[in-house]
Amino acid sequence: MNQTNICIHALAATVLLLTGCTTYSLQDAAALGEVAALQQALDNGADKNARDDALGWAVANNRTECVRLLLARGADPDSRALPWAAHYGNIECVRLLLDKGADINARSSDGWTALISAAAEGHATCVQLLLERGAETRVVGTPAGPSYHGGGTAAEWALKQGHPEIPPLIESAERERTRQREEPLIAALPKARLLDLLVVADSSANMASKSNDAIIVAKARDLPGILHDGTSAELTALCVRLEQTILGLNHASEVAKDKAQQAAANGDPQQLDELRGLSICYRERIEILKPILAALKEEIANRNR
Repeated sequence: MNQTNICIHALAATVLLLTGCTTYSLQDAAALGEVAALQQALDNGADKNARDDALGWAVANNRTECVRLLLARGADPDSRALPWAAHYGNIECVRLLLDKGADINARSSDGWTALISAAAEGHATCVQLLLERGAETRVVGTPAGPSYHGGGTAAEWALKQGHPEIPPLIESAERERTRQREEPLIAALPKARLLDLLVVADSSANMASKSNDAIIVAKARDLPGILHDGTSAELTALCVRLEQTILGLNHASEVAKDKAQQAAANGDPQQLDELRGLSICYRERIEILKPILAALKEEIANRNR
C-alpha cells in the first residue's frame, strides 16, 4: 500500500457512499467505516490477505471501530498498518495495533517506520506514545517519493519536514533510556574490580564520570594486592592492557571532541555539553590510569633487579 493507492481507493469508496450504494467490498467497508457492512463481509468469508488489506484501509482512514473489528477477526497487526496509522496521526489505531502485538519498528512498503512516519508529519502525541512503547530512535528511514530526498532518523526527518518540536521529545526519551540502562551499572560500580573497569566506551558523560570515581576507589582497594600477588607475567599483561586502554581513551576523547564541534555547528547545545563532558572524562581517566601503569612497571623492574 502506498500514498497514491490510498487516495485512489478512498476516493472510490467515497463515491460509493455518495451514490447511495449499500453493498460494499471488505476494503470499501473498512475505508468508509461501515462497521455493519464490514461485519457482513467478514461473516460471508474473507481470507487472511483480504482482512489484512482491509485493515490497512481502515487505519489509513482512521476507522477505529473497523480496525478493532478486523483485529478481533484475525487481521494481522504486523501487516504494515502501524506506520500508516502513525503517518496519519491516528493515535487510537496506533494504540490498538500495538496492544495487539504489532512490530513497533516494522517498515511500510515505502520505507517508513511508525516513529519516522509520525515524526515526519509532526504528530507529537503519536511520537510520544511510540517512544513510551520502545520505538527505536536511531533507525534510518529512506522513504520513496518525489517530495523526499535522502534518508534520516526520526528526529532528522522531523526537522526536514518542519517540525522542530519533535526532536526534543526523542532526545528526552533517549536520555531516559540511557539513564535506565545505566542505573544498575552505576549501582554496581563501587564493588567492581579494578580490572573490570578498564573500559574505553561509556554510554554517557555521567556514566564515564561515575566510572572514573569507581576506578579511584578500586585502585586504592585492589592495586596493592595486584602488585603483591600478581606474577611478573600477569603484571606485564596488565601493563599491555593499560597501555591499550589509554590509547583507546585518547582516540575516544578526540572522536567525542570532533563530534562536539559538529554539534556546536548544528546548534545542538545538549549534545554539545554531553560530548564535551565525555571527552573531558576520558582525558581524566587517562590521568587516573597513568599512575597505575607506572606502579606496575616499577614493580616489574624491581623484580628483575
